[in-house]
Amino acid sequence: MHLLKKRGEGFMGIPNWDWQTTPNQQKHSERVTMIRPIQYESTSPIDPDLFEDHFERRQGKALTLNISSGGMLLVMDYAPAILQLLKVHVPIPIQKMHIPTLAEVAWTRPMPMGPQDLHFVGLKFVL
Repeated sequence: MHLLKKRGEGFMGIPNWDWQTTPNQQKHSERVTMIRPIQYESTSPIDPDLFEDHFERRQGKALTLNISSGGMLLVMDYAPAILQLLKVHVPIPIQKMHIPTLAEVAWTRPMPMGPQDLHFVGLKFVL
C-alpha cells in the first residue's frame, strides 16, 4: 500500500493530502480516459420526503476524467455523500447522445490544488 504523506503544513500547503492507493492493475486496466462534461442529478431509491434531513436534491454538470464498465471518475463542484445515488448522463463517444444510468458515490477527495470547492468523485454504476 502506498501513501502520499502530508509534511509540515501539507503538500503544497494543502490539507487532507493523505490518500491511500492500492496498486491493482486488474481493477484499473479497463479504464478509458474520457474528458467530457456530463449532467447529473441526485436521486433516492425511496421517497426522499421520508429522509428530508439526509437528502439534498441537486442537479448540475460535472467533468468526467475516466470511465470503465464498473464506474467513472468525475470532478464535481461539491462532495456528495458516500452511497448517494446520482443519475448521470453517460456520453457515448461515437454518437452525440447520452445514456442515463444510476451510479452510487463510492468515494470523494478534495482537489489537492486549485479552487477549494472542487472534488474528485468516484462513482460505481448500479444500473
